[in-house]
This record gives sequence, structure tokens and C-alpha cells, in this order.
Amino acid sequence: NQKSALQLQLERAIESPGGITKILHLVRTAANNDVAELNTKQWTPIVGAIFRLGKNSTRNGNSAESEGRLMQVIRTCHQRGILINSGAWFGEHYHRPLVVAAYYGYHLAVRLLIELGALPDLGDGEGRNVWFAAFQNPMASGATHRLRGCDERTARVLLDLGVLTNDLGVWRRRTSSKGSLCYMNGDSSVGSVMLRALMNKNSDVVKFLVSAGGVLTDRDYLQLTQREVKSRLLPMVKMVLASSVETSEGNTSQLIHSLKSWSPQIDWSFPPTW
Repeated sequence: NQKSALQLQLERAIESPGGITKILHLVRTAANNDVAELNTKQWTPIVGAIFRLGKNSTRNGNSAESEGRLMQVIRTCHQRGILINSGAWFGEHYHRPLVVAAYYGYHLAVRLLIELGALPDLGDGEGRNVWFAAFQNPMASGATHRLRGCDERTARVLLDLGVLTNDLGVWRRRTSSKGSLCYMNGDSSVGSVMLRALMNKNSDVVKFLVSAGGVLTDRDYLQLTQREVKSRLLPMVKMVLASSVETSEGNTSQLIHSLKSWSPQIDWSFPPTW
């Protein structure tokens, strides 16, 4: 689709020096019909602003100034009527403000976006919702094995706002608008949050998920064993299973072979409860 003049101006502003200030000016002074055209194309400058500010994210999180500038962009766009659930293409994927904000650990921005109407379970082009993104540490290799303070605060915001459930039935029976509730143990294109944490040997995330009510589903457990990584990850798997499973490897192996197949209709916790 052909881009509007305002979108082209905003895209140039995002990449230029003083980009955040330029974005704010362009949004504040835009004509109403130009804003309406952005909404028709479901495009927002918030995504680009987050990517720009997120470049300065560190292993210790984000600066108060960076988060403050992002909040300013979000509020300005909302005041002008730019749709909060719109997104933008970067590379080969379509990204949404809420997911990208969670990815970079902008926990105050995540809270604001949800309060303004952003849908937590609305995925992006990579198959992620806000819950998955909150645990994807954007730092370089090696840092993915730890949970940054800002990422944990982002996850706690989601818990505090009540946009998460560990009950599959509740998630399926949700009566509010589609996308308003995340299923804690659900899958993305790369597996569940618990599965990814185990695969990355990220004990901080595993402990957080267990404390929040997350479980190792049968599907997760089957994927772990099918990839033949059981022995390497067994200590962390046992941490999830806690006292529900005997701690000897032999007993665990017997349970593996006794598992029933996972299906979209049943999402058992492990060990099975039938």
C-alpha cells in the first residue's frame, strides 16, 4: 500500500537526529484527516519510537528519561486519536507497540498502553503476545540466561492488571473482547514461555513463572524429551515439578513414557491429573 505523506515524514523522523522530538511535533500538528489515514492503514509511530529508544537499553534496563520520552509519545498519539492497537512493519514482521514495549522492558509504558486499550493477547508478526515478549531479554548472547529487573517488573504489571490467567478454561470462556486476556501457559511460534526458559536454562524466569502459577504442560514436557535434552535440563524440570514428581531420573523417565498426547482440547499440567 502507498504510504501517506504523514507516515513518510514520521518514518524519516524516527531515523533522524532528535527523532523523538520530531515525532511529537509531527503528531501534534498533523491534520485530522492525515491521522485518520494512518488509522486506515493501521500504522503508528509508537513502534518506531520504541525501537529507537530501545537501542539504549542495557543489561540494567532503561533510563527514566528514555521511559519518560516513550510515555510522552504514547500519550500524544492517543490524544490525537492514533489507534493504540495499530502497528508498523520493521524488517519482515509487523510489530505492535505493546509487544515491543514489553520486549525492551518498558514496564511503565506497558501499563499505560493497556490502560489506554491495548489488547494484551493481540500477537505480532513473530507470533508473540505481551507475555512472551516480557521474557525475551533483548541483550546480546549470554544475557538471555538472566531476568532483568525491568523485565520482571513488566511481567508483574501484567499480573497486577489481571490480564493473565493460568486457567485454560477461563481463557477460552473469556467474555470480554478478543485479545483482552493472555493464557500464561500458551504457545508461541517458538513454544511456551516456560519451555523457552528451560531451553535457555534461565532459572530466574522459571522460578518467576512457578511463583506466578505457571506450569510445565504435557506439550512442553514432550517437546523437551523429543529434543533429547532431558538429562541436561532435568534439574530445572524437577524444580518446576517440585514435590509432585520423584526426583530420581529413572522415575522421571517412566513418567515420560506414560504421558498421553497433548491435544488442543486439553492442556494438562504436568504431572497429568487424570
